[in-house]
Amino acid sequence: MEHPENTQVEESKSSPALSMANNSTFCSTQKVAVLIDGGFNGQEVKNILNALQQQNVFIHIVSENLGTLTGDDGTQIKVDETFKTKHPVLYDAFYIVGGKAKDQEKFNLYLMEFYSEAYKYFKPIGIATSKNSFMKIPEGENPLGVVFSENNDDFTAQFIEAIKQMHFWDRK
Repeated sequence: MEHPENTQVEESKSSPALSMANNSTFCSTQKVAVLIDGGFNGQEVKNILNALQQQNVFIHIVSENLGTLTGDDGTQIKVDETFKTKHPVLYDAFYIVGGKAKDQEKFNLYLMEFYSEAYKYFKPIGIATSKNSFMKIPEGENPLGVVFSENNDDFTAQFIEAIKQMHFWDRK
């Protein structure tokens, strides 16, 4: 058999039915990782988790260690997964809360790893008020799908809409 002379087939047809940009949008059944540790803003986190549950989102609490975390108002949350046992690609969206970890430097590295992976793969990211100063959008980048809660009265609705969209293909 002889090799073909051309290695690239030129094709310019496209189909909206096959485009990932035209998928239906929904929030239910999406897996959202909540990246958190103790000392979190209890009221803020409770409100977001309740809103996500109402949308039938699968919520996975991810932290440095298994156990129960306590917020600044006494709110307790059970950890489902650890950073060591889960990888960011397993989740559809992320709610980055942060907190006060035993090994803060290591915890922050895990947060940055998950954030970078989510950003790179165009996934929705919600950032709690406690992590606004920590999570930065690279200069010149398009922050589509990254929703900050600080000074944002509509954060919950915007984050849910971002989860519904699933991916932000125009993010650079």
